[in-house]
Amino acid sequence: MPPDANEPQELPHAAAYVALPPPTTTTAAPVPDEVKKVKLDFSCFEQRETLTAADILRQIGKTLKNPVAALAEESQIIYFYQHVGRCPTEGEVAKLANITDKVDAVISAVVALLPGSQPLVIAQNIGGPLLKMMADDLDGKPVDGNDVEGANNQILLLAKSIVAASSKDHRGDPIASN
Repeated sequence: MPPDANEPQELPHAAAYVALPPPTTTTAAPVPDEVKKVKLDFSCFEQRETLTAADILRQIGKTLKNPVAALAEESQIIYFYQHVGRCPTEGEVAKLANITDKVDAVISAVVALLPGSQPLVIAQNIGGPLLKMMADDLDGKPVDGNDVEGANNQILLLAKSIVAASSKDHRGDPIASN
């Protein structure tokens, strides 16, 4: 069958001289990122703007009891405010508190061994919980039984150490001063 005159004829070796268009590759359009609205938490700042007398007593008691933890928590809040623009999450606060509570325990134990540190130990172990109990009472909250028991135990330990350090007679009984 002869070739049709209306159809283009393929020339031999024509493919070697004709530049074919490059193969087209299509890439999928990027999926647009979804923007989620997240409400920033500023409650830690708001708490510090309006402190009542009970809140101040509670914070002083907390700082006396665990000074390193209190300093670290407030520093963390300041850092997040200045650099992140929000309050730290509960997980971030708990992570820091886990570390600083251990540091506070070690520092308290070492300080208690130092000569002449008895007033500091008294303020830390008795004053801190007492201030917290006073703050709870001012707010009308029930006083925590664990705080009362802890303060009582610390007072008993203090009394025992005073009796142990007082002058004794030949039988080992404390000498009463007149």
